[in-house]
Amino acid sequence: MSLSSDGNSDKTGDKTGDKTGDKTGDKMGDKTQKIVLYKGRGIRVFRVLVRFKIFQLSGIAGSAIPLATILQAGEASLFNALLAGGLLFGGGVASTALWYYSRRYVGELSLLLPPEGDSTKAVVRFSVLGFWGNRENVDVSIKDILPIEGIAVDKIPFFPVTVTGDRQYVLSFRYGHIANRNLLNKVLTGKGKLKVAE
Repeated sequence: MSLSSDGNSDKTGDKTGDKTGDKTGDKMGDKTQKIVLYKGRGIRVFRVLVRFKIFQLSGIAGSAIPLATILQAGEASLFNALLAGGLLFGGGVASTALWYYSRRYVGELSLLLPPEGDSTKAVVRFSVLGFWGNRENVDVSIKDILPIEGIAVDKIPFFPVTVTGDRQYVLSFRYGHIANRNLLNKVLTGKGKLKVAE
């Protein structure tokens, strides 16, 4: 894997523990160093789309009652029954698709280093969207990320990152912002030490 180098390797360090109530900072210690590696573009727009599921689910609920009445009474035309069934099915498919991709598109990728600087205990945090569009932090051991080699990531609009025992996440290097290119290369390829200069 090669990320084209433009000298962009600034360090963003702040303590873990964001507004989502994540307890990783407590597990790793108060002095855990959080380094943002990547920020996805368009996550706010995606969050709005995911939250529109409320209207989709309302449409599903609104069509379920007439559909049940139609099926029990048997006095509706075939067109009306198909229309209500299509609305029910389409709303369910759209909701499922949005939920599926919202759990995989990464809004922020960060590295959590323990205070003692032991890179074998480093944790990678994938920030994605939950079912209702809230931020959901998924922390995985750096050893669980399958190493990537020989791929020109700048040419791929949506780049998959596979985590063993979890799911496949999607990064967009073409449109997203790479905050720390050097460490991101090391995390994704599994090569090099993860020490950060103070």
